Amino acid sequence: CLLLPPEGIDRDWELLKGVPRAAGFTPDAILRMSDLHKREIGLPDNVMNQAALVVVHERLRRFLEQKALMNIEYLPVTIINHKRRVASREYVIVHAVEPQDCLDLSKSGATFSGIIPADVSHVDDLVIDPGRIDRALRMFRIKRFGYPMIVERTLSQEILQAGFTGVMFVELSEYGK
Repeated sequence: CLLLPPEGIDRDWELLKGVPRAAGFTPDAILRMSDLHKREIGLPDNVMNQAALVVVHERLRRFLEQKALMNIEYLPVTIINHKRRVASREYVIVHAVEPQDCLDLSKSGATFSGIIPADVSHVDDLVIDPGRIDRALRMFRIKRFGYPMIVERTLSQEILQAGFTGVMFVELSEYGK
C-alpha cells in the first residue's frame, strides 16, 4: 500500500529535521492508506509513504534494535486501511535524530527553500562529504535536507540479506534520477 502523511502528530515536520520526539510521542499517531490506490492493501516490512518517513513493521524494528543503532528512535503508529479501520498497530517510524551536516552544497547543486532559506529543497545530485559524518552512525538524515534517510552500505546489505519485504536502497549517485 501507499501511506499518506501522518495525522495526529504535532509538529510532524520535526520528523525530517531530526528533532528528538520519543519523549511524549502521541499514542494517537496514524498513517492512512491512500484512497488513490484502493486495491493496494499489502503491508510489507517497510511501507512506502508520501512523507519520506521510514515506516517499518516490528520484525524490521527488532532487527534494527539488535544492531544498536545510535541516534535512532522508534515511534509507534497505527495504520488505517481504506475502509477507515485499523489495519495494524505493529508499525513504527524509524526516526533518526542528530542529522549530519554532510551535504556538499556546491557539488550537489543545492536549491534552497523559498520558505525556510537555510533549508535545501532540492539537489541536482546528492553528494555528501564522508569526512563530515560521525563514523559511528549507520543510519542518519542530512542536516537541512531531510530527504532521504542515509543507510550505511553494510547495514543495507544486512537488511536485504535478511529478506525483509518492501525494502529498496538507492545509490547516492542515482538519487532523484
